Amino acid sequence: IQKTNKPLTICDYRSLDLDKDVRPLLICGVGDDITAYTLSPNAQDAHMWYYLSDMQSDEMFLFKIVDTKPDVAQFAFHTAFNNNHVSSPNAEQKSVELRCWVFYDD
Repeated sequence: IQKTNKPLTICDYRSLDLDKDVRPLLICGVGDDITAYTLSPNAQDAHMWYYLSDMQSDEMFLFKIVDTKPDVAQFAFHTAFNNNHVSSPNAEQKSVELRCWVFYDD
């Protein structure tokens, strides 16, 4: 098992207080400006974070970055953290990000 001391971790959307924990971030670029969301810098005890401690190189973590539907989780905050419980990590954290857009007509 390739253990890393910096695993990918995902915040449970249900543990967020959207009014206090989330703030808009305007990203300006060529063409249309878009609004992304960022987690407030104030960590909250109520936030629940999950990670896969023994994730293998042939496994993937699939999560959405944005969803405009109001009755579902609209995004997934994610990061990596220093896991001090891995006494002798034997793998560097490596990742590949692939972003896909899916559009549905309502």
